[in-house]
Amino acid sequence: MRPALRLRGRSQSNQARPPQSQFLRWPPSNKRVLRRAGIFFFISCAACHQPHGLGLEGLAPPLVESEWVLGSEQRLIRIALHGLRGPITVKGKPYQLEMPPMGVFEDEQIATVLTYVRREWGHAATPVASATVTKVREATAKREEPWTEAELLKVP
Repeated sequence: MRPALRLRGRSQSNQARPPQSQFLRWPPSNKRVLRRAGIFFFISCAACHQPHGLGLEGLAPPLVESEWVLGSEQRLIRIALHGLRGPITVKGKPYQLEMPPMGVFEDEQIATVLTYVRREWGHAATPVASATVTKVREATAKREEPWTEAELLKVP
C-alpha cells in the first residue's frame, strides 16, 4: 500500500512541486487514517487530478490551493457525490469537464478522501465529517445529474 506514498515524492514533469504533506504533523491515529485516504485518493482520483494534486491540463483542474477544495465543504461534498459537468473556473482558469460521481462510495470513505485533499499539499482546511456527507447525501438524494458551477455557487 505504500506505492501511492512513494509516487507522490517522484518528480512529475515540469510542473511546480506542491508543498509537503501536512499529515506528517498529525497524531499517529490521524496519520493512519490519512494514509488510507491517500491510497483511496490514488485509486479513485489521481488518474485525473494526479498524485501531486496539480491536475492534468485539458482533463482535470488542480486540487492544490483550489478554492473549491478549500472553500465550502457543502459544495465539495456535492461534487463528490454527484459529479460535475460543464465549465468551471479554478484558480482563475476556465476548465470544461465531466467529473464522474463518487456516490457509490460510503459516506465515511467520501469524508476521508475529502479530508485528505483539504489537508494534503500544505492545506490546512477543516476535516469533513462523515455525518456531514450523510446529511448532504440525504438532502440531495433525488438528484440524478452532475452539478454545474452556477448551481454550486448558490450553495453556501
